[in-house]
Amino acid sequence: MLRETLKRLVQIWSGLSLAWQFVIAGGIGLLAVMLVVGLWVTSQIREGVMHNSATTTALYVDSVIAPLLPDLRKSRELDDTVKRALDETLGQGALGKRLVSFKLWRRDGTVLYADNSKLIGKTFPPNPNLISAFAGNVVAEFNNLADDPETSEEKAVTAPLFEIYNPVREPWSGEVVAVSEFYEVADDFQETLNSALRWTWLVVAGATAASLALLSGIVFRGSRTIQTQRAALEAKVSELQEALAQNSSLRQRVQRASRRATAINERYLRRIGADLHDGPAQLVALAALRMDSPVLVDPATPKPQREAEIAGIHKTLGEAMSEIRGICNGLVLPQIETQAVADILRLAVAEHERRTDT
Repeated sequence: MLRETLKRLVQIWSGLSLAWQFVIAGGIGLLAVMLVVGLWVTSQIREGVMHNSATTTALYVDSVIAPLLPDLRKSRELDDTVKRALDETLGQGALGKRLVSFKLWRRDGTVLYADNSKLIGKTFPPNPNLISAFAGNVVAEFNNLADDPETSEEKAVTAPLFEIYNPVREPWSGEVVAVSEFYEVADDFQETLNSALRWTWLVVAGATAASLALLSGIVFRGSRTIQTQRAALEAKVSELQEALAQNSSLRQRVQRASRRATAINERYLRRIGADLHDGPAQLVALAALRMDSPVLVDPATPKPQREAEIAGIHKTLGEAMSEIRGICNGLVLPQIETQAVADILRLAVAEHERRTDT
């Protein structure tokens, strides 16, 4: 079943044009690239927005509570006056509206202060965020509360929370002497973050779609050009095949005509040879024999008899010439025919004179 499905998909893929194959393969590739780039960009934006918001909020909170804290290098606990001042500061005004809870940690995991008085003085194992904050880093988490025993109150809140760990430094030495942990209601932050992520995905998707459309347009135009040229080439090949077929047919006809012409010429030449042998050749041979007759050879032969013999020879040669004319009629031009007859007569007379002199 799987093999048949793959075979069918391969057949469908092979039946598609190169342009559509590029659109499908390029679309899948660009979609994968878009997802990778989008996830990376959104993660960077999320981290950047969280870090900037955490840093801003931490600076604000630090500027408010830092003047209220004693020298934490010397004080292991906060006195009641400091606690009341922190209660009043964190429970009133804009800071009181933004913060859900607040804790002040010592390096060993002891809670120096908390808006929940039950946690003050208790010691908990430091979590990774707290350890990183004591190393001097501002740590922020959004809607990702750690599974710690002291966070049960914050987990009950349904609103999105922004958890921030801010190192508290000694003013003159810059040494981290405590860490403030506070939770901020992050409705505005979540809206801002969602808007940034949404616009980021829209921009990435738009850029990917534009790239795919541009490349697909180029490929489709090239594909149309290739198809047009292929059609023209196929037409030329078809015409060439037809011409080759016609040439082959004509060549066969020419060969047959040539064979027929050769056979006709051979028959014609044999007929001409037979006509020349049976007609003019015998008459010329007869005239040659009569030139050797005693009438012409003997000087004592009377003149009338000699002239009669010569007249007979002329008559025989005339008959040969007439037959030669008949044979040559339609074969050679008149002047060629006349020249041939004249040559025959001239040869006959020259032979006669030679024999007479002898």
